[in-house]
Order: sequence, then C-alpha cells, then structure tokens
Amino acid sequence: MRKLSWGVVCLLLSFTACPAVPVEFGGHYYEFGGYGGTWDECNAHATTLTYLGMAGHLVTLNTEAEYNFLVSCNFDGPWSIGWVGAYNDNGTYKWTNNEGPLETSTWSFDPMVNYNTSNYGVTLGVSGYGSRLTTEVTSYGAQIIVEYEPIPEPATAGLFFAGFALLMRRRK
Repeated sequence: MRKLSWGVVCLLLSFTACPAVPVEFGGHYYEFGGYGGTWDECNAHATTLTYLGMAGHLVTLNTEAEYNFLVSCNFDGPWSIGWVGAYNDNGTYKWTNNEGPLETSTWSFDPMVNYNTSNYGVTLGVSGYGSRLTTEVTSYGAQIIVEYEPIPEPATAGLFFAGFALLMRRRK
C-alpha cells in the first residue's frame, strides 16, 4: 500500500512539472509564454519554433472564432498579455506573415482599443484587459503567442512528379 501511495504522488507531481503544450483549434496549435520580450524579439523568435513538424509564427487572428478561442484560453491568468503577429505600419495594420491586412469588419465588434499612427506592435490582453487587441510601442515587453500551422508543400509533390516523368522518359 505504501509503494502505491508514493507511486500516485510521483505520478501527480510529474504532471504538475510538465511544461504547457500547445492547444489545438481549427487544425492549428497555439502556445502562450515561454519567451518574452519586445515585439521584434518575439516575432523573430516565433519563426524559429516548430511543433509536430509545423512552423511557428506570432499568432494571426483571421476570424472572430479564433479570437474568441484565444481569449477563452486565459493564458497565465486574467492579466496576461501577449504579442500577436500584427503591427501598425503608418495607419495600416498588417500581418507579419503576409496574410493580408488585419481585417475585422465582418466581426460583431471592433477588437482594437487603441489605434496609433506610428509603427507599433499589437498585443492581445485577456479578461483583465477587456479581452482586446491594443497597439503598444514595439519596445514594450510582453509574452509571446505562437501559432503553429502546417507548412504548405505543393512544390514537393510537383518535384516528385517531374522527377518521375523524367525517369520514365529516360527509360524509353
């Protein structure tokens, strides 16, 4: 009985000591924290990360559902704040991975609370901050919110079939 008790305690402690793993939503995985710094530092760091073979980048919020999911995660508590992959380029909000402009006109509300005309990075603050996006000077220190998504590899299939075609042609 005593061995069983220690085994249960060790098992429970092993779960509490495990680092947080990315959470899945819509085929993408999301991870908060583990790295903090300026927008530029977090943006550069996010692109060096991978998870299950998927490339990382600062999170891009393409739908209201994705935004609501991230807000509901509550990260490290109600007062957590993290960089997202958007920045203000002289009045136009853009995504760093070329997914187009930060577009929320079809959403049921405007998630931005603070618009600036200078070059600023965008953060997502959860419930303690009103669950809103806000622009911050890029030197502001915040946590990182990384999104992992499958790397599109259409060129791989094309190269395979081109090589196969050349091989078949050569055999004739």
